[in-house]
Amino acid sequence: MGSAPRRTAKKLIGAARHWAGASDGAFAPDQGFIDALKASGAPQHIIDAVQQGAKASDFEVWPENEEAIDVFLELGSSWDWVAPGMGDPVRVGIRATEIESTLRVLGFRGARRIELFRDIRVMERAALEVLQR
Repeated sequence: MGSAPRRTAKKLIGAARHWAGASDGAFAPDQGFIDALKASGAPQHIIDAVQQGAKASDFEVWPENEEAIDVFLELGSSWDWVAPGMGDPVRVGIRATEIESTLRVLGFRGARRIELFRDIRVMERAALEVLQR
């Protein structure tokens, strides 16, 4: 078994990490932080800049990755979760049967279905690295 071709795997990994909320070191202020700035009398131009930075950023998708990303997003409600005894529930992955049946429903066949299945697994692993921190 191989993996996604090297030329697209990096972008797929980036897209999955972006979906999962990875900030890659960027500061992501929440509403509480913005409210605290207002309460402390911060100048409006500072508050505006922080609010602008808090908005979700776009992520460029290469044409050759569009189908894989579309399928990955379609699987958004198919993640399996585990609830540890004393902890919060965590995502543990997407069942292979969910990926395979989604690819079938969407009409992918043969080698393309196999390629997309592998791409989704690459994205799943990248998302889990972020989600399980």
